[in-house]
Amino acid sequence: MPLLPPRPHRNRTEMPSRSRKGLEHLVRAPPGCALEQAHRILGAFERSRVANEQMTIKALLFDFDGVIIETETPIYRSWLELYQSYGFDLPFDLWILTIGTSEKFFDPKEYLQKQVGHPLDWDEILPRRRAREMSLVHNQPPLPGVLDYLKDARRLGLKNCIVSSSSRAWVKGHLERVELLDYFDFFRNRDDVAHTKPDPELFLSALEGLHISPHEAVVFEDSPNGILAAKRAGIFSVAIPNDLTRLLNLDQAGLLIDSLAEMPLEVLLRKIESPNLVVKSDQEWQFE
Repeated sequence: MPLLPPRPHRNRTEMPSRSRKGLEHLVRAPPGCALEQAHRILGAFERSRVANEQMTIKALLFDFDGVIIETETPIYRSWLELYQSYGFDLPFDLWILTIGTSEKFFDPKEYLQKQVGHPLDWDEILPRRRAREMSLVHNQPPLPGVLDYLKDARRLGLKNCIVSSSSRAWVKGHLERVELLDYFDFFRNRDDVAHTKPDPELFLSALEGLHISPHEAVVFEDSPNGILAAKRAGIFSVAIPNDLTRLLNLDQAGLLIDSLAEMPLEVLLRKIESPNLVVKSDQEWQFE
């Protein structure tokens, strides 16, 4: 997983500050284990304690579409089916311009009308397309690992926030449907700003509303537009590609993981802050 320069981090546990000696009861050397190895294990606990005390992350800033719920593929599919009903294809290289932002970079209505060669009755077409989109999205559950992250953030005293180029009604409607709305403390949507991603305004507005600095937040994104917006705002970003965006270049993200279920929140936060953290599995990690 690519990792950019280390970032301030957050608490794994609410462990009180203790001396090295005070941690010795946490280490039980197995039979035959050399004292030197036991000391190395103890050292890992001690470095973990120091990392705990230095963590400064206060908020998790989640994109919505493709990060919380997989809406990207259903939306694309509904437009693709509309294009195909007129005998045309919807080029993916044009559609990706809309992912993580608004339609100002690519208008699928205008493009289809140009392909057809005559005006279309959008008053009839759009409600039908929208109904198809909703039927596809309605079956989508929260993506793997999302609920665990939201619960762990609450336990660790972090704010859960949505920062999305979609409308607040769209976001809150789906969060309510999947019973996640109450886990979020703060929202910034396209309704709140003049410019959506890749412009940093959404993230800068969120930082201002939360009264935090860029180094006190972590962004979770699935698209190049969102990652670029976070970078422009000076916030560390974690890329979690979905079925559509895994085809795109997400190299500008500070960290790339396949799914939130791949790495527990506390380990991910440590990984951001500590480049020398080796993650062996979601349940096994150590400092080198």
